[in-house]
Amino acid sequence: MLVSLATGIDDIIIQHKVRDWHTNQDIKNQMHIAIDDLVHDLKKTHNLFIPWKDLDEIVSKIMNIAEHYEVI
Repeated sequence: MLVSLATGIDDIIIQHKVRDWHTNQDIKNQMHIAIDDLVHDLKKTHNLFIPWKDLDEIVSKIMNIAEHYEVI
């Protein structure tokens, strides 16, 4: 499950990444939504319970990491 999450996030970032994406709020919002959808799909697939508040925090932390790490 964690491998699926990691590769899915990597794919999302690569698909949405444009020059200076980390300063483009529209692109970051699109990434955030796509990552949120990915996590929701994994929750359903693996029958996990993650409270909404925690899920928002997780996705925000993922985005923060992505903004500080350039995916090649």
